[in-house]
Amino acid sequence: MKKINLIFWTTLLAGCASSDYQTGLSGLTPVKSSVSNNLVYFNDYQPKKIHDRAPASIKQSTPELSNRQIYFLSFYRQFLKLEQSLGMQAKTANCPSFHQVILEYKEKLEAPFDSSVTEQDYRSVRTDMNNLGFYPVLALKSDNSEPLWRDVKARDWKDDNSGMLKQALHAHHADMQNELKQLCESGVSAGYYVYENLVTYFKEYKEFHYSKAGLKALLKVPTLANMVMLDNLSSNSYYLNQENHFDTWLLQRANTQWFSQYRDHLNQKRGQLIEAKLKKGLK
Repeated sequence: MKKINLIFWTTLLAGCASSDYQTGLSGLTPVKSSVSNNLVYFNDYQPKKIHDRAPASIKQSTPELSNRQIYFLSFYRQFLKLEQSLGMQAKTANCPSFHQVILEYKEKLEAPFDSSVTEQDYRSVRTDMNNLGFYPVLALKSDNSEPLWRDVKARDWKDDNSGMLKQALHAHHADMQNELKQLCESGVSAGYYVYENLVTYFKEYKEFHYSKAGLKALLKVPTLANMVMLDNLSSNSYYLNQENHFDTWLLQRANTQWFSQYRDHLNQKRGQLIEAKLKKGLK
């Protein structure tokens, strides 16, 4: 089992530092998705092991759903949140492979998402490129297949009316739509298989959890990369303003609730940068 674990872990980590998307900053690592060319820029962050002393009786448990169903619900909710961010209809549609589970969770899938696409401000990245990792949306591909940050940088870190961001989000939406089609037609996708392997081989693999290498590997899983990207679009902190049942179940099933530490870290850093900018009157 350990041999299989190590082989899969090596596969997950392969390509974490692709030279095509390097920023030239030692503290920032481009992490490429396991199933596409999508990126997340990883800041040098070390998760901390926190002992959970809460009684088992009050801990949130995952429902009796299969790994496929949990992955689908998390992915579909993310897809609909992105559609809401883009001003689209964002309603559940026919999906033969998951018809029953959609009916059961339709209300939660279509719940409002308070996004802020038109309110993004990247001037803190202009003053310090190391802040790039705190803005996952800047790693999305632009219409010329380059990371969005390069186009925004060429315009002195200004994106009037967030036009370039919207184009990048539409491109990401098209990628997600392709995976959604696979899930609805066959019940599985390349992204799902990455998640299934994570649950199968790493749930009890202690060396993986709470490690930088493990965190980078998690960012290669599409649904987890989507989490930090959508957090960046949220008008408020993801855990204060949003219902995240599906993402929570997804992390619990793989024993990776500690991934939320990184989400907290990014949210807190963005908040600190906004506060510092307001204090300094940065223009």
